[in-house]
Amino acid sequence: MAKPLGIGGAKKWTEALASHTEGGGHLNVQSIPLEVVQQDPENSRRYLITIDDVKNGPKLTASEFDEDVQDQLTAEITAFFAGVADKERKIEEYLSLAQLAASIGSAEGLLNPITVYMEQMVFHLVAGHRRTLAHFILGEKQIAAHILANKPDKLMRGVLQWRENEDRQDLSLAERLSNVARVIQAWEEQSNVAISVRKLMSLLSLKKTQSTWFSKVIKEDDPVFRQAIEGGSIRSLEVAYNVASMDDISERHALISQLKNGVPYAFNQLKKKIKSPLKTSIQESEKPEHYGLVLKKTTNIPVIVKVIQAAVELPELEEHKNELKKLNLKRPKDVLAAWQIIYQLLEDAQEES
Repeated sequence: MAKPLGIGGAKKWTEALASHTEGGGHLNVQSIPLEVVQQDPENSRRYLITIDDVKNGPKLTASEFDEDVQDQLTAEITAFFAGVADKERKIEEYLSLAQLAASIGSAEGLLNPITVYMEQMVFHLVAGHRRTLAHFILGEKQIAAHILANKPDKLMRGVLQWRENEDRQDLSLAERLSNVARVIQAWEEQSNVAISVRKLMSLLSLKKTQSTWFSKVIKEDDPVFRQAIEGGSIRSLEVAYNVASMDDISERHALISQLKNGVPYAFNQLKKKIKSPLKTSIQESEKPEHYGLVLKKTTNIPVIVKVIQAAVELPELEEHKNELKKLNLKRPKDVLAAWQIIYQLLEDAQEES
């Protein structure tokens, strides 16, 4: 069994890869034949376009990607995919790749080489899926590549592809979750223990809030919830986390049904609909236990308020900051409620770490 990386090990590995240079600080890259480059079938980018499509499809030959060129290329792509399933999406993807191809211009214009490893005389893509497809559209025969000395394991491929894909704004929530799930699975297979929020933070350079959200959503196996993400009804990680936090399955499914039917919700309205567990009522805070805080006539409440205000700014409470700030800390009941909520949240964060 491979020895699992320590905290930050994967991050250091990928940073070392990214900074690998020779001579005067230039990237150590080689030009490799496109015809021996293969896609990684496990990459979370869910493109319908394949290497065969761009090998055989329309090429970008004009130096300017102006409106006339785009119209002509669109007509050629539409004809190329005539009668093909998912025609509209393939046309959209091809045009997006053509835009990237136009920005690269030529094989010499690629500033960020792809990353590959070699196995049985074939180069397998680790990072640079779109750049590779764009080179085919340019009609190029070669591509600049950073060749890894050894085949990266499943965990390393997942981490590298996360870093590659997360920079893209058009990545869907389903694709992001798929990428993180691969990293989690690979880590747990190596270490034989469940991954913690803190380790996931370290591997993917996430904030603790993001790591918590990803962990919660990925563990949720409700098929209706999963389908809503796959189908694009739930597109935000934060919304997905809040929906996954709903204990009442019937209420959750009713909300998902409304989202699927296009019911418009502002985010604040959506959170009210979700009834997040954070919304501990002030009445609940009147229970006898207030986690060590008892307000008496002699209690210096302004000092307690300052402690609460400082705690609200902690990274662990970032996702709940707005709700906590709605409490009126001039009222003793709200002070007790804020104290109780903060205590519970910090205690939960400590257990997760």
